Amino acid sequence: MHFKQPGAVYLPCPLQHRVQLNAPQPMWIWPGIVLLGCPPVEKRNIRNGREYIVKHVCEESLTLRDGPKLTHEQAVAFLRLPYALTYASCQGRETDSTLCLHDCSSVHFTSRHLYVGLSRAKLACEVRVQD
Repeated sequence: MHFKQPGAVYLPCPLQHRVQLNAPQPMWIWPGIVLLGCPPVEKRNIRNGREYIVKHVCEESLTLRDGPKLTHEQAVAFLRLPYALTYASCQGRETDSTLCLHDCSSVHFTSRHLYVGLSRAKLACEVRVQD
C-alpha cells in the first residue's frame, strides 16, 4: 500500500469461495497505474496477459487508456496488479524495467525457472537475482 498515489480509489473484492487459482483481488487504483488483463476468455475487450493503463477513475467506474470503461466489479474480475508474476505466467512476456527473480535458493527452483526468468529482461543490467 506504500505505492498508493494521491486520489487512489479502493476497489473491494466481493466475498466468495476461492474456486479458481486466479481469483479476484481487492486493489487500490489511480490514473497511470498499469494493470494486467486476466480473463479466461476475452471480455469487454480485455485480453489475458495484456497491459492496460488506467486513464481515469471515479467512485463508480474506471476508464482504460485505449480500452473500455469498466465498473469496479468488472475491473476486479478482469484485471490484476502486475507487481509479482510467477515463472509460469511470465512466459511470453518481456520487460524494459528492473526484473527481480526471487526464491532462487528454493529446492523447487530449477535451471528452467532461471532460463525463463532471465530471458524476460531486455537488458542484463536490469536483472536482480535474490535467494
